[in-house]
Amino acid sequence: MPDFAYIAKDRAGSEMSGVVTGPSADHAIEELHKRGLVVLHVAEDRTGKGAGVPWYKRDLALVPSSVNTRDLALFTRQLSTLFEAGIPLVRGLRGLSADETNKLLGRTVKDVAERVEGGSNLSEAMAVHPRTFNTLYVSMVKAGEGSGTLEEILQHLAVYLEKMDALKTKIRSAMSYPVFVLFTAITITLFLLLKIVPTFEQIYADLDAELPLPTRMVLWVSRLVQ
Repeated sequence: MPDFAYIAKDRAGSEMSGVVTGPSADHAIEELHKRGLVVLHVAEDRTGKGAGVPWYKRDLALVPSSVNTRDLALFTRQLSTLFEAGIPLVRGLRGLSADETNKLLGRTVKDVAERVEGGSNLSEAMAVHPRTFNTLYVSMVKAGEGSGTLEEILQHLAVYLEKMDALKTKIRSAMSYPVFVLFTAITITLFLLLKIVPTFEQIYADLDAELPLPTRMVLWVSRLVQ
């Protein structure tokens, strides 16, 4: 059976890492839950580097990553729809975890479902996964639970996350053009310094003329980058 490297927290909140053997990642997560651990990340350890290795030496594949805003917005929208349809929370969460294409989010939602089934509130179960559900998200869910307006709160959260994702997309698009211009300018400058300026340097040398300071500086930079 394969080994699965994990990163988890114990009841005291201390982070730990190690390796557990099992037929699948889900089985490994269940085994860790039985030990009373809060699973942050599980991945198949094909390198044998999971156990007893400092975090800065771990394989990058084992480092947990956060869920992107678009996937979280979609999950929130779907969860709101489930509440609106009157589907039981645990059943709905299990269905969403099974259908989730983002594996990290899928495992997180499955764990949330198990905790809710065990008696935790939705906000309490989500708070265990701060890499997925930040403080604002958990606080709004908790407020919705207390006021009986969780469905409405989830709708507002979904709209907020969708707008945040759209804003991030616009920022990336706006930044891409300046980056392209900067890259093009650097490329042209290097071409001039490496190919064109040396040609003029030879011409100036043949003329044996006194060059102005700016020209000498350009020639000096050209020789520096060669």
